[in-house]
Amino acid sequence: MHSSRKRLIILGATGSIGDSACRVLRQAPETFEVVGLGAHRNSEKLIALAQEFHTGSIALSGPGDHNAPEDCRVLTGPNASLDLL
Repeated sequence: MHSSRKRLIILGATGSIGDSACRVLRQAPETFEVVGLGAHRNSEKLIALAQEFHTGSIALSGPGDHNAPEDCRVLTGPNASLDLL
């Protein structure tokens, strides 16, 4: 039986709960695929997570530097996290 990876979006990825979620994901990379990450203002950490998990889209709702990898879609503004959906 073939099982596909679960596709996840992690909102608040740079906070303490996001850290906990990422620890779980690192332990089961064959089970989950991170397709989106969201944060309010810690763009540096958000971009590092996007690179680590090969995420195609990130959302930054507050101020911050938006120097994401070229292959990563960057959404900004107060509704950016909603746009990930």
